[in-house]
Amino acid sequence: MLAAVAYAACAVVLWVFLTPGPLLAARTHARASAASSPRTDAHAPDADAVDPLWGRCAGWGIVVMVAGQAVMVAVMTMTPVHMTHHGHAVSIIGLVIAPDVAAMYLPSPVAGALVDRWGPWPVAALAGAVLGAAGAVAGLADPSGVVGTAVGLVLLGVGWSLAMSAAGFPVLALACGALAVAVMAAALGSARRVRAGTMSAS
Repeated sequence: MLAAVAYAACAVVLWVFLTPGPLLAARTHARASAASSPRTDAHAPDADAVDPLWGRCAGWGIVVMVAGQAVMVAVMTMTPVHMTHHGHAVSIIGLVIAPDVAAMYLPSPVAGALVDRWGPWPVAALAGAVLGAAGAVAGLADPSGVVGTAVGLVLLGVGWSLAMSAAGFPVLALACGALAVAVMAAALGSARRVRAGTMSAS
């Protein structure tokens, strides 16, 4: 029930604050740019066309996202089973899982800053290294204790955060061109102003 309420609240937030969507906002921005500097030749860009470079970057970003999520799910979901098999109480399992969840989201500002400084692909490589270390630490930890497993799960959360930040659409847009303005505007909560400008222009 709590999960259903949380998902419904997320849907409302996205509907209210991310309208128009980044793709529509990007096309509006492209049309405005084309109108401000019109071209009459046959090679004028199509505002509705998808930049092939953006498509390639988005494809690799999806690969990073799926890989990071797969490692997270594989390790995190098996940890309670593993710990229960070795006689740990549910309360102890919860104490081990909690730092993992915190490590997934608390480092996000740092992960974003690293992407700004280094770019998405070096951070994606770092995420892969951290996720690999997490699997090794958690897998080799003493099953009768909890410290090694907890450390492995914290590394798992940090690696996941790095992977999602590196592969996120604002980063891809920033790396790949004109979509950046629209996506970052939406992410900063200014999509309403974009929508108002579009409506007034029409």
